[in-house]
Amino acid sequence: MFDEFIAVLHEVISDWVDEACWGDVTDTFTMRTHQLFSQLAVAAADRPPRVRFAPSPTGYLHLGGLRTALYNWLLAKKLGGTFVLRLEDTDKARNFPGSEQDIEESLEWAGLSPDEGPRRGGIYGPYRQSERIEKYQETAAELEARGVAYPCFCSPRRLQLLRHEAHRRVEGDPVLLRTDGSPTYHLASVVDDAAMAISHVLRGSEWLASTSKHLQIYRVLGVAPPVFAHLPLLCNPDGSKLSKRQGAVAVQDYRVSGTPPGALLELLTLSGAGFHGPTMGRVLDEMVSDFDLSRITTNAASLDLARLPDLCKTHTARQISNDRTRRSMVHEVQDMVCQKFGLQPDEALVDRVLQLRQGHIERLRDLVADDASFLWCPVEVDTTELQRSSPHFAIICSEAQRLLEGCDWTNPKEILQRLRSLGHLQTGVSFPIAARCLRLVLSARKDGPSVADILVMLGEREGLSRIREAASR
Repeated sequence: MFDEFIAVLHEVISDWVDEACWGDVTDTFTMRTHQLFSQLAVAAADRPPRVRFAPSPTGYLHLGGLRTALYNWLLAKKLGGTFVLRLEDTDKARNFPGSEQDIEESLEWAGLSPDEGPRRGGIYGPYRQSERIEKYQETAAELEARGVAYPCFCSPRRLQLLRHEAHRRVEGDPVLLRTDGSPTYHLASVVDDAAMAISHVLRGSEWLASTSKHLQIYRVLGVAPPVFAHLPLLCNPDGSKLSKRQGAVAVQDYRVSGTPPGALLELLTLSGAGFHGPTMGRVLDEMVSDFDLSRITTNAASLDLARLPDLCKTHTARQISNDRTRRSMVHEVQDMVCQKFGLQPDEALVDRVLQLRQGHIERLRDLVADDASFLWCPVEVDTTELQRSSPHFAIICSEAQRLLEGCDWTNPKEILQRLRSLGHLQTGVSFPIAARCLRLVLSARKDGPSVADILVMLGEREGLSRIREAASR
């Protein structure tokens, strides 16, 4: 079965070289190796699966890496297995200061905490490849002694030509150790996957062409390979490859902006599928329940960031609707208001604001934006501005006070129903004009939430105080 799998890979890759059509190769590969994958999966089914996310700390974690981590985490949780974080940091020249910390913190932020890794440890550690160099060198020496690997004495020019030819044919002998003794990805990943008992490997389709090399290394090591699956390439809407050189694809940018992690994760699942049903607003537990590896698409997946705002609103609204998570959000907003405006709003006020803005805000920080300052701070509206909204603003405010007496200040519908009577004043002012005037009085803004919602959020005391002040001018 192992030799048959390698033969299929070689044949598919050869077709790609001849036809230069990667999409067809991916489809062919998926169809012709599905049965082999299933057989390997059955062979590994007698033990809990172990999967790994193995990034190189060469920059901030990007969306493609987060998606790979997510699908590995989902597979582990779906099958009751273990999610391992391993850092492939042997290329010292490319390692980026702070990258390791960013990777770990981004996974924690997203809720994808590893079961084993550099911070958490585990029986298969260490989990940094730079701390496992001796093992790779021993393995390479063993392979050389057995005559299945050889030292290379080619000149740099010769090596460059060989690399060009290998790239053109996706063939050639893989380099195992560099001149400085550090391992290449081909050797280190196979040695570590074997040593850490990794049973399933989910990685990007860019590694598909290297799979035959890795399987050959497994064979000469005398180790059964894991089950391999490759995720579709993540692309921009224009079809270009998503790159971490583009600032908008760094996970850190979304963390700093206050994006709900669930919204970003769901966006990534829309780029590659893998789930039953088109549910919107899925949280991690539901993703685990609905996850189906066989439903992952084989075509390149477009990342449509234009869908993120709606996903953010959905996930934020879902958090607000949960009493437990809303309590935590109340304290978070209190801290934001205190930090920006130097004020400490009471919990009841924040709770009202959260519930009334549910479905309207993308992030909690939207509630401390400049256009939302009226919720927390006193407003100042120039009399001339009020007169522009309506020369009868004082009458409108006086009548509004009367209409709001004894109403239920938790019920926006009742408040709205009472205020509609403002459209029957003898001044001839229509209700829309009266409502715009009251909005200006209450928020110093010409647009924004409805007057009824503003009054409920502010509460009876503050709402009437602002109306009363304008009526006295």
